[in-house]
Order: sequence, then C-alpha cells, then structure tokens
Amino acid sequence: MADRRATFIELIGWLAVAGMGMVALTQAAGWTGLPIVFATQALTPYVLTPAVPLALVASSLGRHAMAVLSATIAVALLWLSAPVVFHASAPDPASDGVHLTLAHANVYYKNPQPQQAGEVLLNLDADVIAVTEYFQPIRAVLDAGGIDTTHPYRIDRAPGDRNGVALFSRYKIISGEVIKIGHQSGIDATIDVDGTSVRVLVVHPLPGVDRSSLRRWRADLPVIGTRALSTDLPTIVVGDLNASRWHPAFRHLLGRGLIDAHEQLGRGFSVSWPSGLTAPTFVRLDHALMTDGLVATDIDDIDIPGSDHRGFVVSIATT
Repeated sequence: MADRRATFIELIGWLAVAGMGMVALTQAAGWTGLPIVFATQALTPYVLTPAVPLALVASSLGRHAMAVLSATIAVALLWLSAPVVFHASAPDPASDGVHLTLAHANVYYKNPQPQQAGEVLLNLDADVIAVTEYFQPIRAVLDAGGIDTTHPYRIDRAPGDRNGVALFSRYKIISGEVIKIGHQSGIDATIDVDGTSVRVLVVHPLPGVDRSSLRRWRADLPVIGTRALSTDLPTIVVGDLNASRWHPAFRHLLGRGLIDAHEQLGRGFSVSWPSGLTAPTFVRLDHALMTDGLVATDIDDIDIPGSDHRGFVVSIATT
C-alpha cells in the first residue's frame, strides 16, 4: 500500500512538472497560438510558483530528475518576474515640464450600474479621462452630470457594444478622432497641456478567447506599438489591452521602448481583472504605457461599480 501511495504521489509530481513545463516552454518560445495558452499564460506566476517547493521536496526524496526540471521551471519564473522587480530608475520630471493626471476605466458595455459608474468618473480629479466599452447609458450619466463643464473637450463613440470609446479632457484637444487601431476602435488624439503637445492613444484590442479573436489580438498589439512610436511626440497608450506582463506579445511591446506606468512605480504585480465577480482579481489587463519623454509619478487603482475591470488614475510628467 505504501509503495502504491508513493508511486501515485510521484505520478502527481510528474504531471505537475509536465503542466508547468508546457507553460514555461510557451513563454520561452514566445508562442501564444491557442486560446488555452493565452488564458494559461495570464496565470503564469500562479502556475509556475509550485515549482519551487516541488524542487525542494523532490531533491529531499532523491528524485533528482524531477528536482532538476522543477528548478529549471523556477528559474524561468524568476527570469519572467525579474523585469517587474528590477528595472531602471525612473527619470526625474523636468523642472520646467508639464504635469497631467489621466484616468482610465473599462466601464463594461453591459454594466448594470451605469449611474454609479458614471458618478465615479464624474468625481475623478483627473485632467484626462479615457473610457473603454463606453455605451449610451454611461454617456447620459456623464452628460447629465456636467462632464462638458469640467472637461469641455471630448472625442467619443458609443455604438452599444464593446467598441465604445471616449476621451474627455480639461485641456484643448488639438487633433484627434475615433479610428481603427488594428481591428478595433480606438482614439488617437493630441492634447495641448499648457503649451506642450502630448499624444494619447486609447486602445482596446480583443481578448484572445477564441482563435479568431486571438489572431486579431496578436496582430493588433504590434500595430499599437507602431502607432505609438510613429511620432516624436510624448505619447501615452492607455486602455484595456487584454494583455499582461505574462503574455510574450505584451513583453515585446514593452521591449520596443514603451514603459508601463504601474511597473515604473513598483506596482507591476498589481491586478485589474476580473473585478466585482465571484472569481478573484488575478491579472493586470489595463495599462498606461509611455514613450520616452514621460514619467509616471503616482498611480491609484479605483473600483468601477458594475464593471469587471478596475480602473486607475495616473499622474504623468514630462522629463
């Protein structure tokens, strides 16, 4: 009986190594070719962390092959996590530079509490407010609450589905419009912040929940990066990217020179989805990414009633 129990436990150990190893291999290969891989990669820290105690237990029991493989997986987790913990020091804001606060909220286009969600947006002390999954009931609440008085410049589109998008600004919007950024609706706007032009891209690529959406997601993230880096203007990419640090395509986006505000401020392990549901909030999908010439100085996450995402307010300065 004891031998059978030991064999069963060892089998469980090997199955765990196999599962963790597959996730580590997709990360090493930079491959997110299937929806199940897309979903599992978002769970990478949780999936790979058991490799650490498993390596110790396997080593103590003389299961050297299992110990070595588990330790290799643990090293992969450290490699993936290192940039979140160890990154270059943020530059200092310029003494004569400009500052702005920017909020983002995915309000969920089927939100059952549009009044409460809209009131949260109205009460934000942010110079610029970007909204994804913007829809007519939210627009009505914002209009009735005087958004045009506090933020007289706007670009918005509320088609009644997840493609709704809006940008409200206290500062003059010099140029901008709702456009297709890849396959999905977004906003490309330039704002005059006390005489300095700052560009804001509001984006919302599809989640990779099926093969068609995943193909579009993989295609759209590089498009977002190319558009963000297409000018010398300091640019902020803000929105629900349906991507996390644990997705290779998102890491590639950061590798092109975009800086994640949460990571820069030591909040790289913070989470934004799913919020307000029975499942725990476990991954950050909502981001503010900045090009050279900008630095994040403060950030706060906020709850949006009725939404499945947490929003945030970030303070950004020029360098």
